[in-house]
Amino acid sequence: MLPHNLKRVVAGFFVVGALGAGAFPEFLGAQDKQGTTVPVVEAREIVKTFETNAATADVRYMDKRVAVRGKLLEIRGTHVLPNKEHIKVLYSLDMAFEDGVTSPYVTFSFTDQEQQQLAQLKQGQEVTIEGTCNGWSPGEPVGGKYISFSNNKVIHVGK
Repeated sequence: MLPHNLKRVVAGFFVVGALGAGAFPEFLGAQDKQGTTVPVVEAREIVKTFETNAATADVRYMDKRVAVRGKLLEIRGTHVLPNKEHIKVLYSLDMAFEDGVTSPYVTFSFTDQEQQQLAQLKQGQEVTIEGTCNGWSPGEPVGGKYISFSNNKVIHVGK
């Protein structure tokens, strides 16, 4: 049995820990294959951070594994020339940062090895994709600005 004052301290740590987790949901993450916790962040939070503070975006996301949750806009495919990896198609899964807004967006690259999994996804569906953040697209591409991720995998599919 804990002394009364110690109970208050333990309860205080529990409350502060719970509030802290609610205030910073990006630090509640999924675990990758090695058991390392990967932060889960909403697509709108990543876009907002890149738009408002490049230094913060670089510290939090650039060249890091991040799991991004958002709504699927579309999956585009491009056939490629024969190559030593035997990849025939490159896919881009585009995620909206906000409902009804198509630019800027977050994009994730995949190969035809993930074709069957990608074929099951639907426009408007909530998905969580884990990947390595590469930052803003260079220049002003046709179709709008985007933040790109590489070495991706689908880790959760919602409704």
